[in-house]
Amino acid sequence: MIMNSFRFSCDTNILISGSFYYRFQGGDIIFSEETFHSDAKFILDYFKSIFEKQNKRFGIITYSIKKELNDKKINILLKKLKDRFSSEPFKKTILSEFSALLNTINNNLKAFYEIFDLGKANINNKRVKRIKKEVDRMYDEFTANSENLSEQLAYDERERGRLTISKKFTRREIVRERLKKRIAEHRQIIQLKYKQIDDTDKNILSEIIYENRRFLQENPSLSKDFFKFYFVSNDTHFSPKYHSLYNCCSSQITDKIKNLFCIDCCNAIGFKDLINKKTFTD
Repeated sequence: MIMNSFRFSCDTNILISGSFYYRFQGGDIIFSEETFHSDAKFILDYFKSIFEKQNKRFGIITYSIKKELNDKKINILLKKLKDRFSSEPFKKTILSEFSALLNTINNNLKAFYEIFDLGKANINNKRVKRIKKEVDRMYDEFTANSENLSEQLAYDERERGRLTISKKFTRREIVRERLKKRIAEHRQIIQLKYKQIDDTDKNILSEIIYENRRFLQENPSLSKDFFKFYFVSNDTHFSPKYHSLYNCCSSQITDKIKNLFCIDCCNAIGFKDLINKKTFTD
């Protein structure tokens, strides 16, 4: 894929993880999302270097992403300060640390915002609202499926085990292991039973879909078959969920988003791998 044939957007969790970096006076460091900070920062730094060298932007950020980040920012920083100074009088410490912390995070965000064009999508736009209805229907169907999926998988495995299990093993052990693997394979759907996707995330996805369609409309020379729009997020209801124990990946929602809306969802480490594989170079 040549560099000019793609665009990407980063979810709030990627921007927060890549930019919420601060070293306290005591020497320890704040990371908002420690588990994928390095991957998120790698992505943002990579496209920042392209912008600085070539003055090219491949990222698009939407209004809902920026709003959610601003809405969450202060609460995240306050929580980090409380965690950091839990054993000290919090009110005495917050004045000395909060101002420096907030300024550092704002500067980090400002630097990373430079690599993104601000999209034209707004959830109040009629066209985006129509897309939102499609997104709602998709997740409503997945949520309905999630209610009985675990029970259906368990029933299938019991029936399968009743007919095929070897006498060397107990039926219960084999059925249990096969069931765990199948549940891992369907994790994206099953988790909706316990954690519903909120409306803000649906708004964000709707705006991303709109930006993809708008970009193709404004650039008719681009072939839809060779153009890709990536949405980088570590939320399971967007990007594939890998289960290392069973070496399997649950991607039913990810695949549906790609088939319905032509958006390639991937997590931070997956997008970093695409960069390392030179996917985005001529």
